[in-house]
Amino acid sequence: MDHLVNFIKLWQQSNSCFPDMGNKYSYWEKKKKGSILSQLLVSLKEWEKKGKEITAENETNEKLFKVMSDFFKLALDYSEEQLDVIFSKEMLQSTYQFICIARQFDTQISFHDIFQACRNVWIMNGLQYLFQIPVALTPSVFAYSMLYPYTDNYIDDPEISAAEKYRFSLRFADRLKGKPVSPINEQEQKIFRMVEIIEDEWDRSCHPGVYASLLSIHESQTESTRLLSSVNELTEEDAFKICINKGGASVIADGYLILGNISLKQEEFFYAYGAYLQLLDDLQDVGEDVGKGLYTWHGLQAAKDKLEIAFNQTWSAGQNVLKIVDKLKSEQANVFKSLMRKSIDLFLIGSVVTNSSFFSRSFSNKVEQYSPFQFSFVKKRSSSFLPLQNQLFEHIDRFVASHKKYDSKFLLNKKSPKTESQQAVRV
Repeated sequence: MDHLVNFIKLWQQSNSCFPDMGNKYSYWEKKKKGSILSQLLVSLKEWEKKGKEITAENETNEKLFKVMSDFFKLALDYSEEQLDVIFSKEMLQSTYQFICIARQFDTQISFHDIFQACRNVWIMNGLQYLFQIPVALTPSVFAYSMLYPYTDNYIDDPEISAAEKYRFSLRFADRLKGKPVSPINEQEQKIFRMVEIIEDEWDRSCHPGVYASLLSIHESQTESTRLLSSVNELTEEDAFKICINKGGASVIADGYLILGNISLKQEEFFYAYGAYLQLLDDLQDVGEDVGKGLYTWHGLQAAKDKLEIAFNQTWSAGQNVLKIVDKLKSEQANVFKSLMRKSIDLFLIGSVVTNSSFFSRSFSNKVEQYSPFQFSFVKKRSSSFLPLQNQLFEHIDRFVASHKKYDSKFLLNKKSPKTESQQAVRV
């Protein structure tokens, strides 16, 4: 089955009319929710002023998550059932473990890289929840989530020549195929070590799909470098295929790495989910990408003043992807879908605020009706949102650093012992 063809059909069947995104907020509701957000920012600043030592106190950490949970509930209208998933003990434990073990493995890793990698941990944990697998940081969840900060950093390094990057790409592909390739520098050593960790959990002869999916995402990442070209050199169809193949391949790999083997029906969902997440990311980052000369499909629409139609179709496509979840017949499908629907709406609303220059005032006004906050309020405090995100993650980072270390023997051994599939990292 050609997942690319199927997703293109799903996309073409998606409506380009302005969507009904559900609940609309009155002026006074937005004012009230804005006050809740303002108070959250004040609370975080107060915690920050008290210094690093306060993060060693469990009571303080619990207060932080209570404040965050209340914000999600009162300001963003998440349900109790949804919050039970987001702030579950298992999700938080997986996050703590990941940060701690990442820093044990690589003492030089940056805060930005840990946060980037952690986003994939959360996606994989969410898929574990959907497929009713214990939500935990397995060796493969750790290794796959670390691979792309490492490979991205290598590819983005201006000190490394294009020729060397190309040779690295070939060596990495050979390593993913199981060929004996020796790393030629410290960065490659780290990257190849992540592949070893995956091999220790998933035997190549029993789980060939794991390695086919890893090779596929590598090929998609390599192909995506074509987006760094002028508008005239890349057709809309090419850009669309590159974007959705990259996202689809990434989450198919997530699926194989948490399940080992997956069915065609499951693979269809993973591809559609990943392709859609990529489109959401590209829409939210369209202004930044265009500024860098990175022409994703949404970037091409922005250049042609068609981003409003693209917004409408992106929302509609999300509703079609949600329908695929029902085919999985998971007991957790309804909660997962509700979380996905909430994320879609907030992502899309946020994309209009972040990229307001690409949208007309009348269009922005229509979208604003569905926003829990006034756009003027969000724009006025936009400089606080990235620090807010960083403060939250830094708080967790310091909290983890002040508590017990997690077992990372599977990382530090030259060749780690075989692990049972789905075995969590030992605490």
